[in-house]
Amino acid sequence: MRMSLVVAGFLAVPLAAQAALPPQSERQRELQLIISSAEVEAALGSRPIDSISTIGDDTYTITAGGCSLVVAVVDAPEPAMLSWVSPGPLRLEIGKLSCVECRKAQPGGL
Repeated sequence: MRMSLVVAGFLAVPLAAQAALPPQSERQRELQLIISSAEVEAALGSRPIDSISTIGDDTYTITAGGCSLVVAVVDAPEPAMLSWVSPGPLRLEIGKLSCVECRKAQPGGL
């Protein structure tokens, strides 16, 4: 009887909670997704990434050659049983590329 209560309690725990990663591992997973993303690469054009910084929960600003790009990491839909064996899949929501035009210094002034 006691064993069935333990099993029932285990099954009542939400699936996502069982697959949760420590914060540092989750951050590393998100950064790897961003760095390896073909969508991010396409949005940045030929600019190499200079830096990635957090601006909120699961939201990052990528800077590259005077341009910046906001990327949010969100949960992707997953099959129900997938979370039993690993953290759920992630996908990226990519914002618009914003570039600042650098002005060359003029002789005699800025």
